[in-house]
Amino acid sequence: MTPWPDGDRGGPYDDPLGGPLGGGGNPGGGNGEGHPNPPLQGRVPTLPTHGSLKGTPLVIFNGNRKNTKQFTQEFTLYHMINQDTSMMRNAYTCTTLALSFMCGLAINDWVLQQTDRLYLKCNRDVLNGIASTYCTDDEQLWVEFG
Repeated sequence: MTPWPDGDRGGPYDDPLGGPLGGGGNPGGGNGEGHPNPPLQGRVPTLPTHGSLKGTPLVIFNGNRKNTKQFTQEFTLYHMINQDTSMMRNAYTCTTLALSFMCGLAINDWVLQQTDRLYLKCNRDVLNGIASTYCTDDEQLWVEFG
């Protein structure tokens, strides 16, 4: 089972992700000490944070297949940036996060179906006699989703 309606997980972007890291300082570059291009060593770009997660939140994926590769690449990068957070280390919440970035007429039914399946795998349904089959930290949840 693939989480993407067209089954395409995609790969890296064909185009660069953006311009140089840049930064503050004097107009035209330099560090104020007569050095037009200070060494890059020791400078680490600062990523924006949103709660405990870092980076830029994804644009909502509306189910348009033309945007599948872009969405999967952006989520992969977002996951990699935040891989040490409890949100991303837990397969249940990581999968739920991915689903939360998917919304639109073309994909809502599929997202609801995936959400229901995920919920029932980790939470029992007493009324219908369904027992939970996975712990929320079971990596198999992410494997089955992806």
